[in-house]
Amino acid sequence: MNTGSARVFVTKLSAARRLLRSAIRLFFDKEDDLAIHAIAAAAYGILKDLWAARGGNEAARATETYMLGLMSLAQQKTQGNLAPEVLADQHFLHMLDQLIDAFQISPDSDLSKFDLSVALDKNSTRHFWDDNNRVSN
Repeated sequence: MNTGSARVFVTKLSAARRLLRSAIRLFFDKEDDLAIHAIAAAAYGILKDLWAARGGNEAARATETYMLGLMSLAQQKTQGNLAPEVLADQHFLHMLDQLIDAFQISPDSDLSKFDLSVALDKNSTRHFWDDNNRVSN
């Protein structure tokens, strides 16, 4: 009789997927917020490391995604489709107006045509992660 233990091989991508699904399930089950955050952060860390191993810069990608989100909000402002909580923040609305003017965003602008690629040097990347990880730490 073989008393050896069985082995299960889990890829990093599969591990990240399982962690993220667990965090989502815990969120909807209204479980401990700290545990949810820790599990989601672990999944994100794995994905970030995989992206870096493939030559990507997650800080640059996250910055590009953030910029695209701001551009989308600016376009929504031109369409009159902003949520009331956004409309209540005059400072943020002013920033959106600056984006609208600088990039000539209109209600029918095709945001996919904007080149939002970002190149970050090592210092900027480190600064991004310091800021990003401040909440987790």
